[in-house]
Amino acid sequence: MTHDKLFSKALILVVDDVTANIQILGNILHCEEYQVIPATSGQQALKLAKKRLPDIVLLDIMMPEMDGFEVCAALKEDEDTRHIPVIFLTAKSEMEDVVKGLDLGACDYITKPFNSKELRARVRTHLELKFHKDSLLNSNNEQQKLLHMLCHDLANPVGAILSTVETLDDEPMSPSLAEAVELIAAAAKNANDVIELVREMRLLEKKEPKLGKVHLRKAVEESFALLSRKFQDKSVSFKLDIAPDIQVKAEKRSLVNSVISNLLSNALKFSFHGGEIAVDCEPRDGHVLLRVKDDGVGIPEELLNIIFDETQFTSRRGTEGEKGTGFGMPLVRKYINAYGAKIEIKSVPRLSSEAGPGGTEVEIAFKQID
Repeated sequence: MTHDKLFSKALILVVDDVTANIQILGNILHCEEYQVIPATSGQQALKLAKKRLPDIVLLDIMMPEMDGFEVCAALKEDEDTRHIPVIFLTAKSEMEDVVKGLDLGACDYITKPFNSKELRARVRTHLELKFHKDSLLNSNNEQQKLLHMLCHDLANPVGAILSTVETLDDEPMSPSLAEAVELIAAAAKNANDVIELVREMRLLEKKEPKLGKVHLRKAVEESFALLSRKFQDKSVSFKLDIAPDIQVKAEKRSLVNSVISNLLSNALKFSFHGGEIAVDCEPRDGHVLLRVKDDGVGIPEELLNIIFDETQFTSRRGTEGEKGTGFGMPLVRKYINAYGAKIEIKSVPRLSSEAGPGGTEVEIAFKQID
């Protein structure tokens, strides 16, 4: 059978200390028009894999000096070769060998003596998966580049709009014009918020934040200070009950400006005028449970189930018409995961401030640092 050009260019590294086995595998694979690179030792295989970057590795387990398990582990530890599929070749049928190989990152195994049809089928399957994954990765990289350019190009005009609107604050205007300027400013700020959120999410995908000790009370106080004017405008009271000496494992900038800021902003957005937001914490089993509670409208169950899914649209207006981007909570969870923490949300929908108890409670379990 003749494959298309994509598969005819597939490069396969065959690793076996027995030359006869390499010849058998080579004959089978050459019939499929694959390109084969032979290696008779683990060290030689690692050098060739690094130099040629094969599409797949067929790797014998039982080899002198450096066995297949060690080779597989080395391949998976190297950033350049970790994504190459590895299929183990083994004369043993013991399940512990198979499980050990899969635990090390291998994708499959084939037992000796080789069955030609089985070998070709398994290699073909994993090549298809590999090429499909590479195609998705390339497409994703292109989309990331496009997204970066769009954010960069949009930031300048949006910034110019905001700057221009700010210069008009002291200018005399008719009520209708003042209202229009206010709408323009709100729209531009919302666009700028979306750009910054996208940038933060892209940055987090590229680089993990540097974790350290963060004083939790100070972090909450700094975040609240950024929103204090909005709390006053909505007459929402703020209660803080966190001991000043409690420290958690996190990264301060993102904790203040992204995580806590998003939680407080959401709580405020969905609070009724004159409501209350409370933030407290509780040390428990080496962790610190941070709780942000409001008595607002709550979250419908259908939205609660997808609130962290960045592929779903979860934005909705606040109790006084406030707008959001829908990207806040997915970003919060990304940071929470990066801290090694966990987040949980409980919510009871509430139609009005007189409708009885309700609201939302967000709980984050941080690792406590003494």
